[in-house]
Amino acid sequence: MRRRRRRALAATCLAMAGTACAPPAPIGGDVPSLQVVAEGDSVEFGVAFPLVVVRRWTDGSAVRAFDAAGLAPLSVELVSSSRRDDGMRVEETLRLRARAFVRDSVTLAPSFEVRMPDGSTREVAAPPTTLRVRSALGSSHGAEVELPGDLLLEPTRRMPWLLAAGVAIAGLGVWFARRRRTPVESPPAPPPVPATDHRAEALAQLRMLRQQPLASDEEVRGVYVAATAILRADLVIRGGIAAHEMTSDEILAVRKPAPHLARVLRAADLVKFARHTPTAGQARAMLDDAEASLAPNQQSGV
Repeated sequence: MRRRRRRALAATCLAMAGTACAPPAPIGGDVPSLQVVAEGDSVEFGVAFPLVVVRRWTDGSAVRAFDAAGLAPLSVELVSSSRRDDGMRVEETLRLRARAFVRDSVTLAPSFEVRMPDGSTREVAAPPTTLRVRSALGSSHGAEVELPGDLLLEPTRRMPWLLAAGVAIAGLGVWFARRRRTPVESPPAPPPVPATDHRAEALAQLRMLRQQPLASDEEVRGVYVAATAILRADLVIRGGIAAHEMTSDEILAVRKPAPHLARVLRAADLVKFARHTPTAGQARAMLDDAEASLAPNQQSGV
C-alpha cells in the first residue's frame, strides 16, 4: 500500500514539474502594435460599455503606462489589466469601462511610444475605431441636449474635478427645465434668475477647482476640462448662446474681443484634442483667465 502511494505521489510531482516547465503559449500578431476593441460599432449616450486595449512589443523594449487621454473624448475607467511574456514578445491587455458624452459618433486612434532594444524610438498608432453614439432618449427625441446624469451618480475617486464639471452641467439642466416649464394657468411669468447669481455660482465652482491637487498629468488635464464645462454653462445661462453645442471657434466668432475666454478655450482644446499636458503653474494661470472671463464687461459682448 505504501509503495502504491509513493508511486502515485511521484507521478503527480513529475506531472506538475512538466506543467511548470512547459513553455508559455506564443504571442501572435505584429510587434509593436496597438488595438482598440469594442463590442459592436455603436454605443448609447452616457451608458457604460466595455472597451479593450491590447498593446504588444518586443521583449526588452521600454514603454510607458498607457495614457487614457488618447481615448478622448470618451470617459474611461480601468477595470483590470494583465500582461504576459513568451520570452520574445510582451502583450498587455487593459479592460476598461467607457462612456460617450458626445453626439453622432466618436473616432478613437490612440498611440504609444516604444523605445526599441537598439535605442530607436517608434510611435505606434492603433487603426482608427469609429463608434456611433445612440441617443439615450430614443430617435423621437430629436436634437435636444442630453445631460450626463451618470457622471454625477458615479464620481471616480481619481478624478475629483469631475464634481465641479457635474455641478456646472446640473445647473445648466435646471436652467433648461425652468425655461421649458409650462404653467397650468396663466399667472404672470416669474422673474428670471439674476445673471449675477449664476456668475457668483460659476466663480465659486472655479475657486473649488483651485483646491484640487495638481500632482499628476491626469489631475492637471482634468482641471482644464472642468473649467471649460463651467464657462460653457455660464455662456448658455448668462450669455444666451448655445455654447454646449458649439466649438471654441464658433463661440469666439459670436463674441466681442474676449481675450481671457479665448485663452482658456484654446488651451483646453490643446489638452483635449492634442494630448497636451500643461504644467501646474499654467493650470493656475488658466483658472485666473477663467475667473476674469466671468467679469460683467466680458459677458456683455454677445
